[in-house]
Amino acid sequence: PYVPVDDYMLNVKATEKRYALEKPLLTAVSKGNVAEALELSRQFMSMIYAPRINDPLHDKKNGLISTNTLLRLGAEMGHVHPIFVHELSGKHVKLINQTSSITQLNKLHEKIIRNYCLLVQNKSRMKYSKLIKDALNYIDFNLSGTLTLSALADYFHVSAPYFSRVFKKELNMTVTDYVTSQRIHESLRLLSSTNMQIQEIAAYVGMIDFNYYTRTFRKCIGCT
Repeated sequence: PYVPVDDYMLNVKATEKRYALEKPLLTAVSKGNVAEALELSRQFMSMIYAPRINDPLHDKKNGLISTNTLLRLGAEMGHVHPIFVHELSGKHVKLINQTSSITQLNKLHEKIIRNYCLLVQNKSRMKYSKLIKDALNYIDFNLSGTLTLSALADYFHVSAPYFSRVFKKELNMTVTDYVTSQRIHESLRLLSSTNMQIQEIAAYVGMIDFNYYTRTFRKCIGCT
């Protein structure tokens, strides 16, 4: 049941301040500004407001799930494709439900802020033209597929020279170099977060020749 606080005006002021902080918090997340987002988030966390239910742990979890939902909007404002936002949001909900103390939830709160800011830093398409924005998303979603310059140009119905020129102008690297970098860094993520065998990972990211994969990995990452 809802338990009101004794000081009505205290509750009103806290609620007003909390809602006033939402817009700058979303803006900070949309820019990938970790320091600013964390500072605003700490102001959120420092407020005293009436619990929605009598169970402090579950009340905290409910509040953090609401915050997670709010922060999704910040990432979307930062021009991150919804599929990346949805994936990260789902991981956060799972972590929140698995957490068993308020202290851990407070730490998780800051981790969630950082994760959304890093997502914007790594996956924002804000500064790119529509063609390149669509191409980057297509590459990310199809790492195991054929991602040659000619194949990508055909898919987007433009000439290969034009696509190559625009891509290099906006990203300051060639299509081949970008695709290779994305494949290696996705394989690095899989190596650190799954139990997949290295050969499986290489194939999963579209690098069927395992020897080529290991050589490329060492070149990009600096170690075997």
